[in-house]
Amino acid sequence: MTATATPSSAPHPPAGRPRPEDSYVGYVFDLCESTRVRSDLRSGLGRPLERCGRMDRYLSPRLTSAMDSDAVRARYVIAALIAARPPAARDRNASEPSDGIPRPEWKARRRRTNLGWSLAQAVNEGVIKPGSAEDDLLAMTRTSMDALCLRVPGLTERLQAKDVPVDWAVLLNDLGHWGRERDRIVTRWQTAYYQTCTRADGAEPLPARREPQFFVDQVVELCARSAKARAALGTGLGLLVERCHQMHGYLVPLLPEYLCLDDRYRDDRRAHYAVAALIASRPPVARESASDGEASTKVRQRNDMGAWLARAVSERGFKPEAAEQDLYLMVRQNTHALHERLPALTRRLQAKGVRVDWALLLDDLSRWSRDHERIAARWMDSYFLIRSREDSKNSQQQKEND
Repeated sequence: MTATATPSSAPHPPAGRPRPEDSYVGYVFDLCESTRVRSDLRSGLGRPLERCGRMDRYLSPRLTSAMDSDAVRARYVIAALIAARPPAARDRNASEPSDGIPRPEWKARRRRTNLGWSLAQAVNEGVIKPGSAEDDLLAMTRTSMDALCLRVPGLTERLQAKDVPVDWAVLLNDLGHWGRERDRIVTRWQTAYYQTCTRADGAEPLPARREPQFFVDQVVELCARSAKARAALGTGLGLLVERCHQMHGYLVPLLPEYLCLDDRYRDDRRAHYAVAALIASRPPVARESASDGEASTKVRQRNDMGAWLARAVSERGFKPEAAEQDLYLMVRQNTHALHERLPALTRRLQAKGVRVDWALLLDDLSRWSRDHERIAARWMDSYFLIRSREDSKNSQQQKEND
C-alpha cells in the first residue's frame, strides 16, 4: 500500500533552476558513474572528516569558505551514502528518463520528501516495523551529528534495498543544519512520518475543518483511554512544538495537514499542543469529573480566563487580590511567556474544582500573538463583570438579612 507524498518544509526551487543541494547531488551522481570514484567516495562511510582523505579530491572543489563544519560534513556523508547505494538502486536511478534537468533523479517539484516520509513509506510497504521506525525517530531527537552520521548509513541502505526512495538533497540540507536546528528537523521528520503512515485501524478520515471543541473532545477521550498517551502528552507542558517529540504520534493525526506544514500556523499548532498537554496533566479530581471541559455552544456563555478566576474567587475561596494579580500578570505576557505560565495556573484552578473551557482557551491561544489586546480585554471584562454581579448579589442578600 502506497501513501501520498508529504512535503517537507524545504522550499521548492523555480522550474529549471535547481537548488544548490540538488546541483551537488547531481554532481555526486555523475561522479559515481566511475567505479573507481564510487569506491573512493564509499570509503568515507561512517567516518569522521579526518579519515576521508580519498574523498577530498572530488568534493573539495564543491566546498566554499562560507560553509561551517556541519555543512561540510553533510556533503561528505551524502556523497558516501550515494556511492554506497546497492546495485539495484543504482540501476533504477540510471534507467529513469531525463526531463532536461542535469540529473534524472532531480525534479523541480513542489512537494519534497524528507527522511520521515521515507520511513513511513517503508512501514506502509512492510519493510520496517512501525515500532522500529518510531523508535529510530525518537532516538534521533537526542542524537548528535557524530552519532547521526553513524546511524543514517544503515537506515538508508535498508530503505534503498527495498526500493524506498530517499530525497538526498533534502537529507543534505537537514544534515547541514543538524547542529543548530535538530529539534525543528526531527519535528518535520516525525510530522511527515505520522501524516504519511497508513492508518492501521482503518478508521474514517477526520474532517478537513476541525473546530477547537472537536480537537479537545478527541484529546480528552485519548487521555481517558490510554495512560501511556496521557503521559506522553503531558511531557509537552510549556514547551515549544519542536521539543514535544513524544506528542507528535498522538497529535499529528488529529490536526489538519496545513497546521503541521505551513509555518504561518506555528502559533496555532503550538496552541493545540499546549492545550493537549494541559488536558493530559489535569489533576485526578478534574479527570474524574464527567463535566470537566464542558462548554456551551454559545460563545457568550463560555468561560474564558477571566471567568475562571472570578468563579475561583466567588465559589472556591480564592482571594480577590491573588486572582487579580494572576489576571494582570497573564494579560501582559507575550505568547511564549503565556505558555510557560499557564500550566501552574490551570492546575491550581482545577485542583479547586474550577472548570476550564479548553476549546475557548485553544481558540484564544491560537490568536494571542495577532489579537492579544482584544483577548486580554475580554478576559478583564469577564472577570470584573462576574465579580460585580457577585458583589451586587451578596450586597442584596446582606440587606435582606438585615
